[in-house]
Amino acid sequence: MFKSRLLKEDKVHGVLGIGGGPSSLVSTSIMQSLPFGMPKLMASSMAGHPKYVDQYVGTKDINMLNTAVDVVELNPILKTQLINAVGAICGMVEISPGWEIAFEKPVIAVTSFGFAERTVEPAVHFLREKGFIPMPCHAQVRGDRAMDELIREGWFRGVIDIVSRGIGGELLGGNCTAENDRLLAASESGIPQVVAPSGLDMLSIGG
Repeated sequence: MFKSRLLKEDKVHGVLGIGGGPSSLVSTSIMQSLPFGMPKLMASSMAGHPKYVDQYVGTKDINMLNTAVDVVELNPILKTQLINAVGAICGMVEISPGWEIAFEKPVIAVTSFGFAERTVEPAVHFLREKGFIPMPCHAQVRGDRAMDELIREGWFRGVIDIVSRGIGGELLGGNCTAENDRLLAASESGIPQVVAPSGLDMLSIGG
């Protein structure tokens, strides 16, 4: 409720988090609940670890800055990184057009991946010709989940789901797996969806 009041009263324009493991977890948990488009930056000694970054960022628009050294005591290296972090968040807030994003035309989500470009590009071109704004979503699993969240938040008027490769990972294993509710967001939100699956034979395995 406190967060909602601050946002409603326009008293928060960006968020900067600084710390190691526990601080990064707490700070990014808060950032993940904030509106898409609001500047968010986490300066963390854990930013160089892919496993933890995935947990901190998830599907949100959170920027990570690797401090390179631990955030324990102030030293010349850490001081420089913190100054850079403050400059970065101030710059984002200063030039940000605001987090209340509006579109002049209906937006259609389109999943995409390199191997599907020959299908995605004509679809995107067709949507533009018909007066829609195509929104390509990179289907590398995080992009899929981000798209589903944006669908549930009401950003899109329809979905063209061309690349659903994460479903193969969910069924057969691998490190790029979709959630078990993949493909359900559009129907649950009551918007039209065209599914033309590709990439189901691709599995990502390894580090």
